[in-house]
Amino acid sequence: MSLELLLQNILNPPVLFFLLGVLAALLKSELDVPQP
Repeated sequence: MSLELLLQNILNPPVLFFLLGVLAALLKSELDVPQP
């Protein structure tokens, strides 16, 4: 996969929101880990 194609995929709104959601989940899990 070329770098240009990778950047285009990352800059797509759905992919961008997905990455932001994953990042937010990781940050929240580090700050507050819910007990099952």
